[in-house]
Amino acid sequence: MEQRILTLINENYGLGLGEALTLDTPLLELNIIDSSAFFDLIELLQDGFGVTVPLSEIKPENFATARAIAAMTGELLSSPVA
Repeated sequence: MEQRILTLINENYGLGLGEALTLDTPLLELNIIDSSAFFDLIELLQDGFGVTVPLSEIKPENFATARAIAAMTGELLSSPVA
């Protein structure tokens, strides 16, 4: 899952950066993903993984790196649907 999310981020947000992003690239710190890109990324996660990201999970620590996004996505996928 981490590699799929990393590929998704590289393809959608890493263009023109000169080098590929890694699992631990600080996406928010480097402004690779900004507030306007949050909801685009959430839509990509929903389309690519069939996961619904609740508003309570839209917080900086869950989107800080591709690794953090993958962890959040994995947790959401393993959580029972209410």
